[in-house]
Amino acid sequence: MVQRNELAIRASAVGLDPSTISNDSKLEQKVLYLEKRASAITGTAPTTTLTSTGVALNNETMTIAGSSGTRVYTFKTTLTGAADEILIGAAATNTLDNIKSAINGTGTPGTDYSQLTVRNKDFTAGAKTATTLVIASTDTNANSSAATTETLTNFSFTGGTMSAGTLGSFAVPTTTTGGAPGISGDSNAGL
Repeated sequence: MVQRNELAIRASAVGLDPSTISNDSKLEQKVLYLEKRASAITGTAPTTTLTSTGVALNNETMTIAGSSGTRVYTFKTTLTGAADEILIGAAATNTLDNIKSAINGTGTPGTDYSQLTVRNKDFTAGAKTATTLVIASTDTNANSSAATTETLTNFSFTGGTMSAGTLGSFAVPTTTTGGAPGISGDSNAGL
């Protein structure tokens, strides 16, 4: 079970006064219920776009710094096995596919990117065209000033940091079907 302090923060985020339920187990049940019934989380993730004007060159790099640390991806004509290596494709679009796979932890490890490369916990690669790839934070409340740099001759990020995005929060339910009923035994039951 999580600590009371965390439960109090989570309860407040979904519009519940945590002092009305003294039993931690009941409070956790209520918070989980309200979080599940809450409307979608608001906010927009910070993003950047990586744009290509040609192919990548061997040993060029791109760096994305998030809350879990900085990841430096190295582009290789042949993978050596070191972590965070991305295979250079025959065309820019193929390299963008490999970047997307490396960031998301999809594709074929050991072929598209090095076997030791793990999914990036802070970012996800999304919409892709033949010459662009959108990279977004996985958290609307973090990484808004994430540094995005590269030493690539034919690729560039939108800017030196990700766009600001907008802070996210739970949209608190406003109807009884949205989460107002309490759990049997807590002082909010029947509200």
